[in-house]
Amino acid sequence: MPPDGHRSHLKLLAGLTFSAVGDVLLLKDDNKLLIGGGATFALAHCFYTWAFGFKPLNLRAAGVIALVVGLGWIFLSMCSKIWQMLLLCCYCILIGIMSWRANAEATNLLCFQVPHDRLIVMSTYYAAQLFITFGTVRDNQRKSD
Repeated sequence: MPPDGHRSHLKLLAGLTFSAVGDVLLLKDDNKLLIGGGATFALAHCFYTWAFGFKPLNLRAAGVIALVVGLGWIFLSMCSKIWQMLLLCCYCILIGIMSWRANAEATNLLCFQVPHDRLIVMSTYYAAQLFITFGTVRDNQRKSD
């Protein structure tokens, strides 16, 4: 059985891999692979959450993030179709849980255009990936010391 830090690195690697696959699926501007891309991102967030663990619990942070996620979902649901709302609800819950556990991001392209949206989204996305990786590696180094 590998040590806990090693298993955490494998979970993080799986999350990064699924995120990269999601990026590839969403490279085209059409929506043909939107569900597949969203599903791989959902798996990535599940692996990130698993790597972060649930200790300490910090229910106050969970409440704040749940409020923000809920308000974001209400806003996004005003300009989405029913199937988009359902997928969005699932995705928002996963993002909220991961954010709660990491103490992180969301954007929307369904309602309006944001100037320089790709630059903003991708730069913050990869910065978040980088900080997730650094944070997990740092925590594992502390645990092994």
